[in-house]
Amino acid sequence: MTGNDYPFLEQVYAGGGKGYFDAVGVHTDTACNILSPYEFLRGADNRMIVDSFLAYREVHQVMVANGDEKPIWMTETSWRTTSATCSEGAWAGQKPEGVSLEQQAIFLAQEYHCMKEDPYLQVALWFPLQDEGKITSGLERTNGAHKPSFDSMRSYLQNGDRLTEACGVLTGPRITVHTPSNNVRYTGPLPIHVDASSSIGVFRITLNVDGHLIRNFGTHSYPTTLVGQMLWFGAHHIPFGRHTLTVIAYDKQRNISETSLMITRVRKASEAGNGGSAGNSHASGKRKHKSKRRHRKARLKHRRKH
Repeated sequence: MTGNDYPFLEQVYAGGGKGYFDAVGVHTDTACNILSPYEFLRGADNRMIVDSFLAYREVHQVMVANGDEKPIWMTETSWRTTSATCSEGAWAGQKPEGVSLEQQAIFLAQEYHCMKEDPYLQVALWFPLQDEGKITSGLERTNGAHKPSFDSMRSYLQNGDRLTEACGVLTGPRITVHTPSNNVRYTGPLPIHVDASSSIGVFRITLNVDGHLIRNFGTHSYPTTLVGQMLWFGAHHIPFGRHTLTVIAYDKQRNISETSLMITRVRKASEAGNGGSAGNSHASGKRKHKSKRRHRKARLKHRRKH
């Protein structure tokens, strides 16, 4: 498949293709790929886009969902080494076509480090071994001279995986809610102060109450910590009683995390004293009426005695 085209694979299964293949082949050497294997993007459905290297895991999830445990073969993987501008695909003319020689070697080590974690990915073929004309993704130049990536591959084959870091960030930002506290009781505008942190940068914080949007805080500079702070005057206008405040955070790769807490809007002391509830007013009236009856009976007894 071109890239990790799991939507196509879903259609294969829907068309009855299960059982008619022994492995699923993917190509991760997509046009003008310059991202590290650890980096990826998620689409609107929160799944990795097909051009992300790690989206081979989305391919596997499709297979598992269809009760299929066949292996995945990465029949083409590589990064080009060129300073040219991208001339094909959706990013034509908008980004570089390749990476540096040193980056290619690093990315090779990183991708085999990732694939080591997934035993269902049985084969990963670097394509090609040697540069071929405009195809500059080889481990050797056209004259046979070794690139740093050749040594990276040889080191992996001789010494195995030497990397220890995590293969990408797959979880959402860490959320801290400074105010309000859980189960807070409030009467007027509500101070809200939250932040979200991620090593790869935070894209957005969203605040919802009972599923309804209050506000978004966001930036395209992707700070490692993004702060959301406001005095929410709308808190004075929601119904009295308990409500759910939800904080949702998105990192640069659109990983999502969320946390929720309860807030309760109560009446001010002056409102409770002046108005109270209809039931309380009625009860108070009954007490006053009984008191008057007792006083009348006491006066009649006094008159009869005298």
